[in-house]
Amino acid sequence: MATHEVKVPVFWGHIAVKTWGEATDPPILMVHGVRDNAGSFDRLIPMLPPRFYYICPDLPSHGLSSKFPPHTMITSMDYILTLKLILDHFKKEKYIFFGHSYGGQLLMMFAQIYPHYVSKLITLDSFYLLPMPTKSMMSDLVRNINKVIALNNTKQRGIFYLDGVDKIKETRMYENELDEEAAMCLADRCLAEHGKEMYIFSTDARISSRINPFFDLKVIIQMLHHYKITCPFLFIYTTETKEKYSDYCHAMIDAIRTMPKCRIEEISENHDAHLNEPESVAPLISKFLEELSKL
Repeated sequence: MATHEVKVPVFWGHIAVKTWGEATDPPILMVHGVRDNAGSFDRLIPMLPPRFYYICPDLPSHGLSSKFPPHTMITSMDYILTLKLILDHFKKEKYIFFGHSYGGQLLMMFAQIYPHYVSKLITLDSFYLLPMPTKSMMSDLVRNINKVIALNNTKQRGIFYLDGVDKIKETRMYENELDEEAAMCLADRCLAEHGKEMYIFSTDARISSRINPFFDLKVIIQMLHHYKITCPFLFIYTTETKEKYSDYCHAMIDAIRTMPKCRIEEISENHDAHLNEPESVAPLISKFLEELSKL
């Protein structure tokens, strides 16, 4: 499939988008996770059906996209707004949504807010927006505010390219689960030249202190029951993530199971299976796309 780079203008700069395939084909919006970028799908998309148009943005403050305006906190609703701007730019009536990790969390909420945009939804290891426990909500906010203030007074030091690749591997949700090739897919869009043979990360450090809506687990479960996702929905999760977040994953899975057209699949691969072992998830995703495309 042919690839192209597109710049979507937004109020604060631009969104960098990597597209695969022909713009006249049915569109699939592919949204990556925190600290990732559009390169997250470089090894998966060649294994998916070629008759779709894959739209892969670098979320703001990631990859080649402009950072959100400085000296502010980043919220999940900032990203919901961004997704709306991207869809408006491409001017398609319907989209298939695919999201990994945080990207899937955003797309689940987006599908609840704007159900008319989405014809199908696929999430990979995403358990909705993570709850903010009521008892620790204020202390969590104080910690994140202090982190953002501190970040405004720090500057990155240049590193060698391969050291940057190693750092990508070391700072995953599960340490050292990426192989070298997978890490380089991300490095190509998030390591920016900084002097002779030196690089800095373009990824905005503020995203680690982003603010989700003030939902505790009880409210999230109510949201999933009240605002059901009614389009065909493939919900894929890994055993390791379910076990890591066992305090609330089981309740979320039970709520998602009530969605009228939802198919749930548990896999044994790691959180970054789409990037590290794309052959392990591509058949599952392709089958879902092709089956439902014939309806």
